[in-house]
Amino acid sequence: MYSIMVVEDHLTQRKNLVHILKQINSASNIIEADGIHQALELLKSNCIDLFFLDIELLDGSGLELAEEIRKSKAYEFTWIVFITCYEQYALEAYKGIHCYEYITKPYNEEHIKSLTIKLLDNLPVKKTNNAFMLIDIEGISLKIFFHDIIFIEIYKKDSIIHTVYGQHKIKRMALKNLVHMTEKSELKQVHRAYIVNLNRIKSIDRTKSTWNICFEGYSAVALVGSTYQKTLIENMLNR
Repeated sequence: MYSIMVVEDHLTQRKNLVHILKQINSASNIIEADGIHQALELLKSNCIDLFFLDIELLDGSGLELAEEIRKSKAYEFTWIVFITCYEQYALEAYKGIHCYEYITKPYNEEHIKSLTIKLLDNLPVKKTNNAFMLIDIEGISLKIFFHDIIFIEIYKKDSIIHTVYGQHKIKRMALKNLVHMTEKSELKQVHRAYIVNLNRIKSIDRTKSTWNICFEGYSAVALVGSTYQKTLIENMLNR
């Protein structure tokens, strides 16, 4: 499932664009913001694949927002499409922000659909590595690549590794040992009983004191302890 952020301060125009995007893929996660401040707050708990940014916002310029987005390593090459009523902004957008394209109001529905499909089908590939852990499970040595791990949890005295291929239970394996094994990878401890893969986080529910992490294509959630919350957000922003 893709995550698309639409930043537009005009409610009717924003809803119109969201409606068009939902027609492309109803399962897409469309995140709406009415300005720079709200967009930056939402970025703290969401991973975005594609941005649609209105250039003229009530609390500033979409160009300024794009500059802030580009400061994060996670969004250095993420597709950005600008929304504007004035084509003269286009040159600045292309030179300064490296946007892919701009669309003008009123929206051309077919153009937006074809453009979005093209961009989502050609998302920038994030660098991955072949780092792995070798785990002994009942006398069998199992090779598990870090990028295949969704999250790891401690249940009673056992560790459960949730991967894209299924779950693996390791008896009497302390979380601190797993933290040491994965310390130089995308896997980070976020709770006294959880390690998560930052690259597989879909969203973070921060409405309760103990946050919940949801993952792409996986129903189980992981918890974030209060002492790890600030570090988690920093790690997400710096990816």
